Amino acid sequence: MRDRRRERGFTLAELLVAATLLSLIMASVYTLFHSTMRTWRRSEGAFDMHQTARSALAILEHEIGNVLDEASYLFEGEDDEITMFVVAEPMNVEDAEGPHLMRVRYRFNRTGKELIREEALVEVALPNRRPDGKPVDPGRIKLKRKRDFVIATNVRDFELKYHWIPAPDMRGKDEPPKPTPRLIVDKHKEGWGLPQAIEARMELIDPENRDRSVSFSVLRRLHAPTFHYQRRDLEKMLGNLL
Repeated sequence: MRDRRRERGFTLAELLVAATLLSLIMASVYTLFHSTMRTWRRSEGAFDMHQTARSALAILEHEIGNVLDEASYLFEGEDDEITMFVVAEPMNVEDAEGPHLMRVRYRFNRTGKELIREEALVEVALPNRRPDGKPVDPGRIKLKRKRDFVIATNVRDFELKYHWIPAPDMRGKDEPPKPTPRLIVDKHKEGWGLPQAIEARMELIDPENRDRSVSFSVLRRLHAPTFHYQRRDLEKMLGNLL
């Protein structure tokens, strides 16, 4: 009798209880694992967003700082596009033999939600500025090896603003300087010269929640000599943009 009791297996009730407990434990482990993976993916997505924004704005900042002084009259831009002539290292590895004079254009592709950087090497000397102040014929600017690079994706919005600081008014020897509020516009025409600073704002879509977005911005002063107009001249030049 004692030997038969020792060899007896589990009862059906015991097996059901064990299976129920095992199911509860596995469900808890799965829930914890799923929650951990979701948190990790969300953190990774947020990191990627910040990394994308930092990289794209750092490239833009660097090239704004390398605008060629002699080509300042060719600088132009809209609220979502900017064109400038810079001395910098090409992004195309086939041309990466050192800094080149390039025409660089940043533009926002709203349909594809991309920020695109276009580069082209300047083949010959740039034409002189026209004495009448009118735009230079684009055909006189010889370019080669044009390339497009997508430097940011999932871009909901991209916005540029151009900051002008009026030259200070004349003042007496002992008179303290007066503050000069800057004028900020969302367009820059060829022939205006260089503003004092450029502001860029980029809004990226959260990959985990397409209805959510995060904004990043940067304000960059230009290193090249800029144009300090009197306030009345600036207001006349900028016109209805103010």
